[in-house]
Amino acid sequence: MNKKIKKFSIGLISIVLIGFIFFLLGNTTTNAAKQGADLWQMAEAIEHENGQVIEWSLYTRETLNMKDEEQFRSKLVELKRKFPKWNWKQPNGENRFAAVGTNPSAVDSALQEKIQLISTLKNGHRYSYVIYEVSGQTWSSHIAESIKESFPERLALIYKEKPAIFSCIKGEFNDKMDNVLLLKAGKLLKDLHAEEKESLKEKDFYSVSAYSPDFTQAVPLKNSQMNVQIGLRKNGMGAKTTVVIGTPIITIEY
Repeated sequence: MNKKIKKFSIGLISIVLIGFIFFLLGNTTTNAAKQGADLWQMAEAIEHENGQVIEWSLYTRETLNMKDEEQFRSKLVELKRKFPKWNWKQPNGENRFAAVGTNPSAVDSALQEKIQLISTLKNGHRYSYVIYEVSGQTWSSHIAESIKESFPERLALIYKEKPAIFSCIKGEFNDKMDNVLLLKAGKLLKDLHAEEKESLKEKDFYSVSAYSPDFTQAVPLKNSQMNVQIGLRKNGMGAKTTVVIGTPIITIEY
């Protein structure tokens, strides 16, 4: 891995961790029904610039107050009761309780669904979470409509409160121009009605944090706030350009 990729990855991971901290501290204003529309808008922006969507995900997470294994098992029993047809595994480890449920009916469809229940003891403190993720490698208006219909229902079954929600989509462009990153970033910002707030610009990488009135969630910056990130990476001479868009932050590697 060259120095540019390392530098870019470290910066991206830092932004993601900061975003998680702000959301896990108590953002409870998310409109779950809007997430399919957000993904749809990001997909349309990529396709409008002659790109192709190759991956997408909705990631949700809520902190739980668990004191011991008994409470962990009680929560797991509750999830299994609500999702009796799912496949459940328990990859427990030292000082760690964990369970992973997957939807077998989603294996052959365009969607993959997973629930994780995790409780870890660290330095005398127990940290517990429930995580739900739905993802896919293809995108269509049918998928968007399906998410808008089923996603809020899933969240209502899994969570007691409103969880942190992250929408992310990945695509590719065939453009081989030298200045493709700058041009595509500018056009995507325009398509998303977004204003640039912060950016990292290098020869083969471009990451921009922006704010758009079209997206409701937001993460504070030093002097403003952001609710959408765009990352572009040129894969070499004559190769495709990878783009990732996330709201409020990027959660897919690229």
